[in-house]
Amino acid sequence: MRTRLALVIAIALWCAPTGAQSWVSFSEIMSAYDAGNYDVIANTLRTPADLRTFMSQLPKVVLNPSAEDPHRAVFWLEVAIAAAALSPGSDVMQVLSIGRIYARDTSGGRPLESFERLWHQAALALLQRIKRPDLQQAYLDSLELRYFVKFKTVPADRPFGRFTLDRAIATEQSCWLAQFPLRLETRSGVTTTVMVGTPRLTAAASVKDAAGLPTACRTAVTEFDRAAAFADVADEAEIRGAVARFKLGRFEDALIALARTKSDGADVVRDYWGALMEARTLQQLKRLPDAARAYRGAWATWPEARAPGTGLALVLFDLNRRDEAVAVSEAVYALPVASIDPWWAYVTADARFIHRWRDALREMAK
Repeated sequence: MRTRLALVIAIALWCAPTGAQSWVSFSEIMSAYDAGNYDVIANTLRTPADLRTFMSQLPKVVLNPSAEDPHRAVFWLEVAIAAAALSPGSDVMQVLSIGRIYARDTSGGRPLESFERLWHQAALALLQRIKRPDLQQAYLDSLELRYFVKFKTVPADRPFGRFTLDRAIATEQSCWLAQFPLRLETRSGVTTTVMVGTPRLTAAASVKDAAGLPTACRTAVTEFDRAAAFADVADEAEIRGAVARFKLGRFEDALIALARTKSDGADVVRDYWGALMEARTLQQLKRLPDAARAYRGAWATWPEARAPGTGLALVLFDLNRRDEAVAVSEAVYALPVASIDPWWAYVTADARFIHRWRDALREMAK
């Protein structure tokens, strides 16, 4: 019966004409999802008006906070993912607050078993996507209260280096946003947060300039060093620590941090960030032949990216290798317009893992 209901709802949503009212009730969405129709949330919550209608029903939702329910936890995570695309901010946090009730482990009080840990990782990644470091810090505060205070977890034995990294990322985002504030922008009825300007990697030109940067930029260095002590996140922590040092004009220190990383292919986006960061730092230090080699390495890691080619062309020009510089510039110009450069996803950090982690949680909840 539940499968039949899910099929009927899915067909109705799929066939609804553009702009037509396709809303179905919360109970129908839940029934369809429970029957295996994982697309029902995305197909129903299409506009801010749909989200408002959905959110207006939440007071009527019956919760059982004493019951662990991984399947229900994934449902609310998926609602939060949809909400993030339509109304970043309070709606996302409200939905995550519901979902985490079902995600928590209640079997003997063992803190952060695998499902719950991954669910929190995905929730924090979602808050990183909407660039709300304030909400990230509040979320991490609540995790510490639950797991370090209630369960008396010894800090030295924390099994979640990623959350230590997440704390540093929240601080780093505060630094970026101080330079490139957010504004709300609505296109085709969808409201999103966008940065005023672009998150270009600029470096302090002097000690005076560095002193004028937000405190968060300096604090981020310390927090990334703390995260680098955890093997599972050490490479990304070192890369992000290098970025923070670069912004502060500490170029030699940035190179030292990058030298501690390894490119193992497990996360190509992270490897690309590190390679590009090395090239930019060497360029700042006027080590131009080394910078040229590093830019070529970064470009080989992600051939669709424009940033390495652009940097390489500038370095070759400065080396008076103008024919090569022109050839590289032409190669950059020839890249498809839709080419993706992962650098522009740097500021949103773990957002690149949201759908991968969601899919893993779906499997774990079955």
